[in-house]
Amino acid sequence: MSYRNNVGGGVLCEEALPVVSYNLLHGTDYVQIYKTPNRKQIIFKINQNIFVKMSLHIGSIIKKIAKKNGYSQGELAEKINAKNAQNVEYDYRQENLPIDKLALYSAALEHNFLQYYYEMEPFKTYRQKELESYLSQIDSLTNQLQELNRLLHAKEETTAYQKHVIETQKELIEKLKGDEQ
Repeated sequence: MSYRNNVGGGVLCEEALPVVSYNLLHGTDYVQIYKTPNRKQIIFKINQNIFVKMSLHIGSIIKKIAKKNGYSQGELAEKINAKNAQNVEYDYRQENLPIDKLALYSAALEHNFLQYYYEMEPFKTYRQKELESYLSQIDSLTNQLQELNRLLHAKEETTAYQKHVIETQKELIEKLKGDEQ
């Protein structure tokens, strides 16, 4: 079985053997996850759309960021309250880490390690949907604000006109009083 991408239609993976297959239901989306035999690609099928992800090695990324920030394994182990530097070295070799561990490293290195997963399916699709929803809400609120500003401006104009009418009426009353005398 081969998979075609939903945009260009090109073949993404000639041998899409469902070595591991998970069927998940997320909201209204039906998600199937397959790993290719060489484990180099993970294929996600969300409803009828096909997405391919190359493997992410989060341990290598953490190691790179730690080195960039000048932390030794021992210093980083202290910052995350690990028993010893070997625990950090072990994490560096891991392709995946639990979310609580990612949170520790994110806090210690002041770097969002979850961001790398946002570019992978199915998270990318869900994040895009969230973003579209937020943008729609922003547009709606912007339109409401513009309408309220328009109404406020109209009320200010009405108030200014009413003040002008009142002043004109006062002047007329004073003039009429002066003519009577």
